[in-house]
Amino acid sequence: MNFNSPQKRPVPPLPPGILPEIFKRLPVRYVLRCRCVQKSWYRVIHSSSFITLHLNYQINSQRKRYLLFHSNYSSYSIHSDNNKCRLSYNWYPNVSLTSYGTSGGLICLSDLCLDYSSHIYLWNPAIRMLKALPPSSFFSNIFVLDFKGYVYKLSLAFGYSPHVDDYKVVKVMIYCMEEYAKWLTVVDVYSLRSNSWKRVGGDLSCCKLSRPVFINGAAYWVAKKSHGKKIIVCFDTENEIFREILLPQYDCLYKLNYFVQEFCESLCVFVNHRPLGVVDVWVMEEADVWKKKTSINLGGIYGLPMGFRSNGQMVLRMLNEFGYVSYNLEKDKAEQVLKSQRLRQFGYINTTSKDVADSLDQKVYFVNPFMESLLLLDDKLGF
Repeated sequence: MNFNSPQKRPVPPLPPGILPEIFKRLPVRYVLRCRCVQKSWYRVIHSSSFITLHLNYQINSQRKRYLLFHSNYSSYSIHSDNNKCRLSYNWYPNVSLTSYGTSGGLICLSDLCLDYSSHIYLWNPAIRMLKALPPSSFFSNIFVLDFKGYVYKLSLAFGYSPHVDDYKVVKVMIYCMEEYAKWLTVVDVYSLRSNSWKRVGGDLSCCKLSRPVFINGAAYWVAKKSHGKKIIVCFDTENEIFREILLPQYDCLYKLNYFVQEFCESLCVFVNHRPLGVVDVWVMEEADVWKKKTSINLGGIYGLPMGFRSNGQMVLRMLNEFGYVSYNLEKDKAEQVLKSQRLRQFGYINTTSKDVADSLDQKVYFVNPFMESLLLLDDKLGF
């Protein structure tokens, strides 16, 4: 009788091309585990072609979606995009930065008060990777000397440019060399594909830029002209030129506040009637024509609109209790309360303290749809 154990037969290799088709259907955390099985799997997962394949599958298949909650004071929280709003990522970059846009699972981070020497990062929380971008021309010694003591302001915008299949960071400097002189513009554009910056021309003649939004390869800001008029300026990363868009027109005696947002891949602007506690929601249609979607009476119950979910519903923060509502623009009413025991107020643990509540009201809040991706996994320059 032979007591020797039978020899193991080698496992036949899978047909070529089948591994990527299997892996692309997996959530990021399971894909990362598969790297440890064998070297051939590791090479497949780290290839740029598979990273793109996985991302496109997540987009087209409408897999699980997330919401990025963030503020202008360096706080982040990523939750499932449903009424339970469960915490999905509790890891934060080891830097005190604020976000300047998110796309493809990447978040652009830099200083809240931008300087020509501010470092810029791309952060992928799903794979816990933070990439430091190379310095742009603003960092050069000639800029430090030329602009020392003069008035200048910087703004960043980040997003995806579908016409070149690339992720871009647009860095805009507006400056004035002499008192009462014309405001001038300098623009640098970063390409993730080439990992480099490019200086482009541009003329804004604006003295102030708001927080931007990036849609289909173009960055949008609410800008203040030198004579005080407010407009929207658009920088298209394909033709690398600025153009101006008129804001919705009002005839009122009080000051209006404007905020740009993305709504279903279209430009959206919130118009805040502060004395009335009302916010109008406008969406840009073809040929730069505005269409008013609705007016929301905040009524001392809600804070300013934070942004939109993947389903197009708006997120509002509740002022009298720690929670959020999902507002249906078509039905003009709040449909869901987004509550979770782990939905902390952007990193605050003690959410019952009045002091904490008061400090929260001094912040500006944002919500953006977010999705997992493997972008930057093939990047040797991350850390």
